[in-house]
Formats: sequence, C-alpha cells, structure tokens
Amino acid sequence: MKKVSENTRPLKRHLILMQVLKYLVGWIFVILFNFKYKRYKLPETPAIVLANHNSDYDPIFAGMVFSNHLYFVTSEHLIGQSWLGKLVGYIFGPIVRVKGTTESRAAKEILTTLRKGLNVCLFAEGNRSFTGETGPISISTGKLVKRSGAALVTYKLKGGYFSTPRWAKGIRRGLVKGEVVNFYSKAQVAEMSDKEIYDIIVKDLYVNAYDDQKEKKVRYKSNKKNYAVGIEIALYTCPQCEKIGTIKSEDNKFFCECGLDMQYSEDGLIIDTSHNDSRFNSIVDWDRWQVEKLKEKLLESDDNEEEIFHDTNQTLYIFEAQGRRTMLISGDLSFYRDRLEFHDDERAIIFYFNALDDIEITGRMTITFVTKDRVLHEVRSSVLRSPTKYRDSFRILKNRNT
Repeated sequence: MKKVSENTRPLKRHLILMQVLKYLVGWIFVILFNFKYKRYKLPETPAIVLANHNSDYDPIFAGMVFSNHLYFVTSEHLIGQSWLGKLVGYIFGPIVRVKGTTESRAAKEILTTLRKGLNVCLFAEGNRSFTGETGPISISTGKLVKRSGAALVTYKLKGGYFSTPRWAKGIRRGLVKGEVVNFYSKAQVAEMSDKEIYDIIVKDLYVNAYDDQKEKKVRYKSNKKNYAVGIEIALYTCPQCEKIGTIKSEDNKFFCECGLDMQYSEDGLIIDTSHNDSRFNSIVDWDRWQVEKLKEKLLESDDNEEEIFHDTNQTLYIFEAQGRRTMLISGDLSFYRDRLEFHDDERAIIFYFNALDDIEITGRMTITFVTKDRVLHEVRSSVLRSPTKYRDSFRILKNRNT
C-alpha cells in the first residue's frame, strides 16, 4: 500500500470520516466490549497521546474517548496490501512503522505531523502484551516527546487483555475501561529532561491486568468456551518438569505430558486442577518465572552446539521490494545459543545472532527479524507454538554480550 505522506495528508477527509464512523460504528464496539469511558477534550494542541496496548481495537477505544482528531501510529502488518488495509489508510491516514526496522522514518513523520498542529496517538510499548503487564517502553519515546514541542497526554486502558488475550482468538465480553491519567502542557514538557519525561510515561502507563482482577474477578465470557486454547503461545515452560514447548491447550484447560493439569477460568485466573503445582494463578507471575528459568538455562553454558528448543512446521519468508513476500524454506526451526537454523529434507538456512538486530513478534505467532543489511524476514507457523521463547532467548543472550 502506498504510504500516506505527511505533506499530503487530507485532514478534512479524515475528520469527516472519523466522526461518521464514531457515530455509526463506534457504539457497536462500546456495547460489544462493555467499554466504560468519559469523553475528553485536549486542553492544548498539538498533543501526543501515549497509551498502553493490549488489543487491536485500542485505536477505536482511544478514538471514542478523545473528541479531538488523532492520527494513530500503527504497524505495517495491520495495514498490509489487502483491500481492508487500503481502506484503513484512506480513512485514517495512519503513520506506519515497520516492526523490526529502524524507527527514524516513523519518528520523522510523527514530529512533522505534530508540528503541523495535528495530534498523534502512539501506543508506547509498540507491541501488544502477551501477559497483561505493560511491556518495555523505549527510552527514545521520552526524547521524541521532548523534541516534538507538543503537549503530552497519558491514557490508560484496563480490561482489554482479558477481552482479547493476544494468544487467543475471538472476543470475550467483560469490562474494558479507558481513562486519561495525566495531561502535561507544552510548558511542563519543555521544563523536563528526556529521562524525566520517560519516567512519567512508564509510571503513568503501567498496568498489571491481574492487580484488580484478583479482587474484583470480572468474568470475560465467550460462547465458544475455549478459554485456554492458544495459551501455549504465551506459556512456553512447564513449572513441573521445566521442559520448554511441552504445554498443550484444549477447551478451557492446558496441560503437559508430565501430568501438569491447569484450567484458565472466565476471570482470566489460572487454576491448578492437578494439585501438583499451584505457584501461579496469573500469566504475569508464570511468565516472570519462565523468563528467569530460561535465563538460567541459556547462561549455564557456552556450548553453541546444544539445541535449546525447536519447532516443526515453520515457514520462513523474505520481504523484497514493494512488500513482496517470498518463501525461502519450510520445515524445522531450531534455536541455539548463537544462531537460528531452518531445515527441510534437502538444505539448511542459518542466521547467526551477530547478524541480527532483534527478534520481534507480529500478530499472534509470527516471528520477525531484520538482518544487519536491513532485510526483513518473517517466520510463520502452521501449529500452535510460542514465538515469545525465541524473542526472550535472543534478548537474554544479546544482553549477556553487551
């Protein structure tokens, strides 16, 4: 899709279409998600609105809250080449960022848009949470706000994680709330350092979805009753046998070959039905534990020939000019301490970590990475498997070497 230029963005069209959609379609999402909010008018413009991110519908929620027009920063995979992506581009004119690549182009367009007196909404984590806890926010976000000369608004969403867990499919109706946390005027932003701005962003946007849920226990219901299906995308290590990649899900339960038997309830809490391991009743706590166990395993040895984990039925693609995607290989994917190896019956393709900038995740399970020569790759899976174990492992090893 042709990128909307910041110099030719048709504001009048976007204003009209956004208002029409708010009144014709917005109420459907309010009812569907039981979205509770108060309308908010920006006291000062231009402003940059920073929000946490737990749902693909977050821009809709933000659009319903703010009476001022907002231009959203979105990922390329949500726009894509489809007719729907082109329609989204025509209606909203989003600022597009490509995950796994340099952010300089998107940052330049954000600044240009703000300096034209227009408002921008950015989901500060840059990626939806797999656990319900606000993810890392780049230190460069504080620098971006400082450079913009705009006012800053911090906006927090709660309940979105349980309505649409990133590892699951479908929508679960419970309760989603949106609230403006703080407004910082241009003058206030001008007086703060990059670090001070960054610190207030992290503080204002932090959410652990389970903090309130353990007490209030709002039920998030789905007609399909398959509440646990896909949870192995987020939970890759069994706490009982400590093996990686052995958890499987079915209906509202998930289990391991070692005898672990767990249930994911309508309120998003984890119940141990085997009574063998009840350490965790939230995905946040389980994930914190599994990351530490993974770190122990990766750092206990320097043996680069030890396979840490692997997955079958993986397909590797390369992105070429004009967004064309070409399949390179389909088969097994293995993770070692220094490389990724793709294998089929005839050949292997190897990527050493010193040639990669990062490993990121788009959508539910797709792994993306960029080589040092700025070539974007994508790994898709035809079976349920965790992409987070690849991302977590790469970052643990990268931090060890810095």
